Amino acid sequence: MERFCGYCGKFYRDEDNHSDSCRYHPQFYFPYDIDTEGDHKKGWQCCGNEDSKAPGCTFSRHRDDVRKVYRNNSIAYDYQIIIPEKEVKKPEG
Repeated sequence: MERFCGYCGKFYRDEDNHSDSCRYHPQFYFPYDIDTEGDHKKGWQCCGNEDSKAPGCTFSRHRDDVRKVYRNNSIAYDYQIIIPEKEVKKPEG
């Protein structure tokens, strides 16, 4: 059975899930460098890469018990552990 990874957003099978199977950015991408305080420079906040399509900087096992949850009125997000769904169907197309 395929499961949906809450970190990278890909489907995976348990038998193919290893310690470096998942690749994702644990923090958000900020598209502009207008922050005068230096809190959020342009790019991925976790690794500093300015390419919005850059491959993730963090490797781990896939997990189907986490989901990306956006903060109110923000592009910032956190990963939260959830109770896994019994089955997630793969989208058609």
